[in-house]
Amino acid sequence: MSPARERPGDGSAIDDVAHGAVGAHGTVGADGAHDAASEIEAQTPRRRLIRDDFSRGEAVGGIFWLCLGALVSVLLEVVYLDAWVTLPGGASLAVPWTVVVAFLFNLVLSRTALLWTPRTWAAGMPLWVWIGGFVLLTFWVTVTGDQLVGANVRSLVLLGAGVAGGGWPLVAGK
Repeated sequence: MSPARERPGDGSAIDDVAHGAVGAHGTVGADGAHDAASEIEAQTPRRRLIRDDFSRGEAVGGIFWLCLGALVSVLLEVVYLDAWVTLPGGASLAVPWTVVVAFLFNLVLSRTALLWTPRTWAAGMPLWVWIGGFVLLTFWVTVTGDQLVGANVRSLVLLGAGVAGGGWPLVAGK
């Protein structure tokens, strides 16, 4: 394996602000001084450095921790799915904020898993664990009698958001 893969930066204005603005005479630092080294740096393209010099065991461990995070995530998202906010005047409003959390967190889990392995099936393990946890919590009522996943549209939307968030990076790539 190579020690690192380089990717071209996006060349955004954020990079320019973080590393000083590039002017006609080189880079102007925070103190307003010009220096030759920063001028040479400004001429070379910015690249992101992604390490891939880890062992197979480290990759398996990384995917394991992502899967564990997916299990904790689905449990918390299901528990807090039926959150209600009391409005002034005593009226209550359902606020299923965990739907957004499920989408975004599974997106992050899948993108992070793709950093550990280029294999889509292996990078999809946190998503499959999340789906398995959702199914297990859905049928938990038959084991203990406690219904964790409600029989309502919010539960279906949570499942759809979790699958869409976790599946998007796997289908679209890195």
